[in-house]
Amino acid sequence: MGRRPATQPLTPTDSPEANGAEPNGADQPSSAPSRRLPRGINRVELLGRLAADPELHYTPGGLPVCNLRVATNDTSWSEFHDVVAWRQQAEFAANYLGKGRLVFVVGRLQHRSWDAEDGTKRYRTEVNAFDVQALDFKPQDSGDDTDAAPAVGDLADAFA
Repeated sequence: MGRRPATQPLTPTDSPEANGAEPNGADQPSSAPSRRLPRGINRVELLGRLAADPELHYTPGGLPVCNLRVATNDTSWSEFHDVVAWRQQAEFAANYLGKGRLVFVVGRLQHRSWDAEDGTKRYRTEVNAFDVQALDFKPQDSGDDTDAAPAVGDLADAFA
């Protein structure tokens, strides 16, 4: 009821047959409708450790913004990446992450430029993060903090 037969195309523009092309693609590409290619992919995934504590600040409109510095080393040297997190991701990073924590960041690469106070043009490439995840436990402080996650050794002792 209400289903189309398998031979009937969903839309005329998606079907080569509707535009006079052979169903097996025997026609030359010029007679078939042009296919839409992706406009591009701008995706960055980083797995590394924070090189410094997150820096939280707020825009004039009150939006939380957090700057992170992630170090990755898949070769003999380390690469340092500037990461910007916004809104809830920014607050999470500022509240729960610190220098040395293992993080996984997903975002997009972004370039910006501005005129510095000395009149020179400055450029910056950074990752605009839409997902920041901690992959290790928060280290316990020496104080009695009941909200802190247990250390890895504590979990191993729990199952022993």
